[in-house]
Amino acid sequence: MKKFKIKFSYISLLVLIILTLTNNIIHWSYICAVTVHELGHIFVAILFKINIKELKLNIFGARLNISEKLYSYRDEFLLCAFGPLFNYTSALLIYILTTNTDANEFILSSVILGTLNLLPINGFDGGRMLKCLLLSFLPQNIARYIINTTSFIIITLLWLISVYFLLIYSTSLGIFVFSSSLFFSIFLKKDIDVN
Repeated sequence: MKKFKIKFSYISLLVLIILTLTNNIIHWSYICAVTVHELGHIFVAILFKINIKELKLNIFGARLNISEKLYSYRDEFLLCAFGPLFNYTSALLIYILTTNTDANEFILSSVILGTLNLLPINGFDGGRMLKCLLLSFLPQNIARYIINTTSFIIITLLWLISVYFLLIYSTSLGIFVFSSSLFFSIFLKKDIDVN
């Protein structure tokens, strides 16, 4: 594997600096869970000799950009699946091997990150995995319609749940901001690419 670049968006760099300056176990657990997740993707890239161009850190976490288009839906499916798989595996191992209560924060962060990434939302690992499955046997325009519709429904449900929790319990501002920003970042683009 060739060397790859690591890029930070300005917001992610600011968030990373703030998180590292705080002595909060939740922040460190999240950073570790994101690292484990990306190591899962990198593991498969090394295994299948997929060249990674860059690792880009943004406000939602990180994203790997590969150098060339994958020739196999199976390779792309596995590349996407191993991030969440590493999250679940590391959470399970730490749950089994440690009695340290601070480890619970990492376990929870890993399970939440793995689960969120498996949601069938365009741009998420789950959305890309769904794309691979659909494009295996459907024309691109139908696959695009299914992925965009599924993404819209899931994000709308997340948003409605967050509004409910905000109104009833005055909590879950994080879920509200997350689902709202997902909606704007995914659906207000002029063209959503499924290739």
